Amino acid sequence: MPLELPERLHATRDLLMRSLIPTHAEQAPEMPTSLALDLTDRFAPRRPTAPDTRSLSWLQKARHFLATPTFGAVAAAIALLGAALPLLQNHAALSGESLRGSHGALAHEAIPILFVGQHPDVLQTVLDSGLFEASNLSSASSLAEAEARPGAKVIVDLSTSTITAITKENATVQRVAVPTSPDNLADAIAFAVSSL
Repeated sequence: MPLELPERLHATRDLLMRSLIPTHAEQAPEMPTSLALDLTDRFAPRRPTAPDTRSLSWLQKARHFLATPTFGAVAAAIALLGAALPLLQNHAALSGESLRGSHGALAHEAIPILFVGQHPDVLQTVLDSGLFEASNLSSASSLAEAEARPGAKVIVDLSTSTITAITKENATVQRVAVPTSPDNLADAIAFAVSSL
């Protein structure tokens, strides 16, 4: 890289050197004003511009707040929820549906499980399974007495070895045989209860 200035820049170098030397002010030509302004603009430190500190009116503040995208998204979500919630509540109230369906007896009341026949060991096995509360298990002296009890019920008839699920309207929904293994009896009763 050459350290020497090209020949065409020697005159400019001499001019700048003479203008910078204050001792020979009479020899130095006067610096052109446009060059002085250009150099001052180029090398003068820049002053930071102060932000606009005017106070905004409440109307301008409200306008700025409403113009943010976040406000628009939140307002849309609130409007959607405000319109959808009453519709969902009215639909569930008018149709009488619940999460379990429209005819589920388990949603409102406990289903009694009636045992017909004298087998206390079977009743204890069902109670020990932990699937049912003791207050839901009871025994009946005959099938006619069990069927006469009002409301939905599950009848476990040990004399005929059947499990019958009956609705509130005395309609038989399901009738299955009692499992041969006593360990499976609680699961078969729970399946009958779920059919109501």
